[in-house]
Amino acid sequence: MWSGPPIAGCVVAARRYHIYLDSNRGFLTFLTAVVLFLFVSPMFVNAAINAVRQGLAAPLVFAALLAFHQRKWSKFVLLGAVASSLHYSSLMYLAFAPVLLLSLRRQRIVAAVGFVAYCSGLSLVAVRVAVPALYTEVMNYSVDAVYRAGIRYDFALFSLFWYLLPLMVSRIVQSPYGERIKQSTAVYMVMVLPFLLLGWGNYSNRYLLVPWVAASFMVAAIACHSRTPLLRHPLLLRCGLVAAGGIFCFYVTHMIII
Repeated sequence: MWSGPPIAGCVVAARRYHIYLDSNRGFLTFLTAVVLFLFVSPMFVNAAINAVRQGLAAPLVFAALLAFHQRKWSKFVLLGAVASSLHYSSLMYLAFAPVLLLSLRRQRIVAAVGFVAYCSGLSLVAVRVAVPALYTEVMNYSVDAVYRAGIRYDFALFSLFWYLLPLMVSRIVQSPYGERIKQSTAVYMVMVLPFLLLGWGNYSNRYLLVPWVAASFMVAAIACHSRTPLLRHPLLLRCGLVAAGGIFCFYVTHMIII
C-alpha cells in the first residue's frame, strides 16, 4: 500500500548527520544529495510502500544513534522515543547503542565476530539453545509466506559492502569529512547487528531496512564532500534528484523492492 515516502524523518536525520559531520556544505544541498540516493535505493521503496511504519522510524533510528555517538543524550532519548513510537522494532537497534561507547578497535572486533557468527550459523544455534522462545518467534514470523529463510550470505555481504565503502573511498573525500564519514560507519555497523543476530529467520530483510536506508546518507555525504568539484556541484545534484525521482516512480510502479 502506497503512503508516500517517509521524507519527514529523512529531513530530521539529514539535519542530524549534517551536524554530526560539521559539514561546510549548505544543508539544502546536502539534503538534495540524501534524497537523491534514497530515491535510487529499492530498500527505500520498501520503506515507502510496504514496511511503512518501520520506514518512517528508520531515519530517526539513524539520527538517534548519531546523537548517541556524539554523547548527545537528550537528543538520543527524544529521537529514540519518537522512532520507537512509530515502530517497536526501533528498540532492537537502540539496544545495541552501547557498542558505540567502545573503542574503534573493539567496535570492529564486535562487527567481525558478528559477521562470522552469522555466516557460520553460530548465531542461529546460540539463539536456539539460549533463548528458544525467541528462536520460535523469529522462525514463525509470516511462516506461510514464500520467502527464503536461513543464512543469507548475499544480504550479509551486501551489508558489509556499505560498511567498507566509506573506508575504501576516504581518500577521495575532502578532509576532515572523510574521517568523520568513516567514524559514522560505527553507527551503521550497530544497526546491522540485529540482522547478524537474528537474520536467519523469515523475511530477514526487515532487519536490514534501517541500516540500508542509512547507507544512502553515507553515500550522499561522500558525494557532497568529494574532492572532485563536479560530483558535489549543486546543479548536478539537483539534476540527479530529478532523474532519481523518475527512478523512484519506476520502482514503485513495478514494485521493485529488496
